[in-house]
Amino acid sequence: METIPWANVPLQRPEINHLIGMELRDDIAYLRLDPVSVERLALSTVCRTPRFSGGGLAMAWPHLITGVDSRGRTVRVRKELTQVSDLIEIDLEQAYVVDLHRWEQAKQEPGIQVALNPMNFLDDRGIRRDDLFLDIRDIAALKQSLCEQSDLVECPIVSMENMPGIYWMFQAAHKFALEADSAEKKEKIKEWLKVRGGKVFNSGNLMTASNFAMKELNRSQGGPPRPPLNLNGIKNLKGDRVDYEYPFASKHLSMILAIADWWIGQKHTNPKAPILELAKTLMANGFAGYEVSHLAYFISREQVTVDHNRILMEWSEQELGVKPRPVMYIPKP
Repeated sequence: METIPWANVPLQRPEINHLIGMELRDDIAYLRLDPVSVERLALSTVCRTPRFSGGGLAMAWPHLITGVDSRGRTVRVRKELTQVSDLIEIDLEQAYVVDLHRWEQAKQEPGIQVALNPMNFLDDRGIRRDDLFLDIRDIAALKQSLCEQSDLVECPIVSMENMPGIYWMFQAAHKFALEADSAEKKEKIKEWLKVRGGKVFNSGNLMTASNFAMKELNRSQGGPPRPPLNLNGIKNLKGDRVDYEYPFASKHLSMILAIADWWIGQKHTNPKAPILELAKTLMANGFAGYEVSHLAYFISREQVTVDHNRILMEWSEQELGVKPRPVMYIPKP
């Protein structure tokens, strides 16, 4: 039971509000059960008035402004919780679920002259132990349903949360797989990525992302030639090429997935692993030019700097014997 991370407090029940200290809030989506409540669930399978502690997740923007009423007052509607980015982490010592309907009724009773104590209005519907578990078959069905509804496929290497840039490149490759490669297809991919990826993509790295979402890619444009990518010879990476190949993905995208998977392992071992290590691994496996800094950002969420560029160009010439391309744009003085 100690491994259960969150208790869900459904937002679709408007009669319930939430108490943090002595503040009533209705923007909280998830709370963590405290050890006493977990112990009650373990012993009796139900906890009538659960207590929460140690933090939670709240909606960043719980309401949408839809206009003003006849008196000029702002009209707000409840925003639907649809994605992880709608949530923010909050800190708290203790919290309880309050029955807002009883609380509002009590405030309207005649003769109330002193402030009411919300602790006298705790919701008693409680939590059952079975509520905290999902059958593994249900989880698989939910994943499949989400993929079918949103036209997405599950990516076992990366997720939208840890590497959104790589994740959306993977999804774009799948979505447009049946279309023949063309300039029109690339423009469609760019527009789709801008909508789905949001701030992850900009005018510079969007070209790189759309390039690698294509089935075939001409990497010979501008500057010294780039070395070929060889999935059979992935350097310093875990796994084998078959772990990263998909019918709709180019060999270039498969190599990116392999390096992303390797980087996840590196960060697990050393959370402070430098981005230079990632950039060198990209270059050692055939990536060059601006695609190095763009892919390093998609994988690590860190930016390559001017100093990194100088170090990488020197390293490429000395260690790889390759005439280097700059990995980032540097204006001429």
